[in-house]
Amino acid sequence: MLNSCERRLWLGALVLLTVGAGTQSARAQTPLDPSRTLVPISDEVVLALPGEARLSYQTVSPIAVSPATDAQTEIPTEHALEARVRLQPALWASSNAWRPFHIYTLQADVDLVRDALAVGEGRDLLSYDPAEGRGQRGRIGPLVNEFYGQAIGHHLSVRAGLMRSSWGQGILANSGEDPAFSSQASPFGIARHSDRVLRALVAFTPYGLRPASALATSAAATGPPLTLAVAADLVVEDDTADLTDGDRAWQVLFAAFGSYDIFDGGIYTVFRTQGHAGGGTTTVAAIDVRARLDVVHTPQLSAWLETEMAAVIGETDYALSGSHAGPFDITTMGGVVRVAVDAGPALAVLEAGWSSPDDNPFDGHLRAFAFDREHRVGLLLFREALRAMTAVTAHNIADPELRGSPPRGFDRTATGGAVVGAAYINPRVTLELRDDLALNAGLLYATVPKSYTDPYRSGLVGGAPVGPNGAASQDDLGIELDLGVRYMPHVEGLQLDLRLELAYLAPGGALQRMDSTIDDIIGAWVSGGFRW
Repeated sequence: MLNSCERRLWLGALVLLTVGAGTQSARAQTPLDPSRTLVPISDEVVLALPGEARLSYQTVSPIAVSPATDAQTEIPTEHALEARVRLQPALWASSNAWRPFHIYTLQADVDLVRDALAVGEGRDLLSYDPAEGRGQRGRIGPLVNEFYGQAIGHHLSVRAGLMRSSWGQGILANSGEDPAFSSQASPFGIARHSDRVLRALVAFTPYGLRPASALATSAAATGPPLTLAVAADLVVEDDTADLTDGDRAWQVLFAAFGSYDIFDGGIYTVFRTQGHAGGGTTTVAAIDVRARLDVVHTPQLSAWLETEMAAVIGETDYALSGSHAGPFDITTMGGVVRVAVDAGPALAVLEAGWSSPDDNPFDGHLRAFAFDREHRVGLLLFREALRAMTAVTAHNIADPELRGSPPRGFDRTATGGAVVGAAYINPRVTLELRDDLALNAGLLYATVPKSYTDPYRSGLVGGAPVGPNGAASQDDLGIELDLGVRYMPHVEGLQLDLRLELAYLAPGGALQRMDSTIDDIIGAWVSGGFRW
């Protein structure tokens, strides 16, 4: 039986080694949360029975759109209601007498209830919106998010089953977890999607696990000095593949990551081949590098710099167009940089991101880098306005009055709320008034590195850059203000989670009409739930 100190060390190891081939998202991956329901079975075995329930409501004012053969000029005011009941049981067995592994876990994550209801006229224009639960009405769940087993030793860890995939800040692979109470990632929005894979993973820690006394030396150096991981995946669902629809995406990935003193970082490489349900094959290689450097670390003040940079190269014959017979070569890249200062009750984060644009959608090159759509940036610009406008672009291309059948891959023009071919800056501040009460504020400004080029509108004028509503040669996407309050008290063994968020967006020139100005957009989100 492990003593209390060893148990804390091994629990820390479990957090660090339950990697989606390298994730550092402890909250997303930890099967045992000591603050939740634990049932001791024996000296070596503990059963955890955590869960949560949540009900969310949102309303967004009309969004201007320009369908090709429809008199409708906007997506009217939307009211959406979402409900979720999630169970996360975990069985944990540990003993330092066991060899070669000291900890064994079996974990599940299941949404028993996962419903969404979006009410509003004119929503048929959003039929190509890939964002889960949007552009459609009715039931989404139940859904099994994870079901895997794991064994951890001092130098070796193995893991197999259905699991979320995540790495770094989540621009390439994202677990789709809700933001933490005081988060250096964006504290706004609710997660609706997660990357899920059937994975077999082996991780090796050649120097062993960091001693417990070393865990407090630096905020960055909280993991083993070095971890090497290799995994093989069958993708169940992510932004570009869905196993239930007939896509078959296989991945082999390698990761190396570790921490020393004030540095934490790693490299993640993926080789992927995907047979698309609609025909065609995509083969790509991706490399993603993340790093964090602690600049200041004292009991009163912490400051750090972190970054994640990714590149994807390859080829696809899935996409087809009338102007290029294919195949298409793929060369895309993007990245995020954060500078953060934590001064006790106040956390200030300056985040800047960039994804390569594709200003010519009619040649044989695919250049637009797409962040994972659960890398949340603001509330309105990407997740609502551009989500709706790009879905209407796909609707325009598919209009049977324009052509007999749309080219294969046209639906990928709908972003689902992801950052695609854009650059942004997003300063945020979180102020903890109490241990259970926080105020959040954020400002978002975004542009496209080159003039916005809508595939449908630009095609009508011979390829000149035209925005989704007709404005020509514009690069300004707009400016957004986000405000929120979050209250998380403990009440009789339950942790409540109450949130209110408000957002205002002034659309930029790239989203305007050719001969008129579109209205500003406002939104409100209310969410209430509890965890046990």
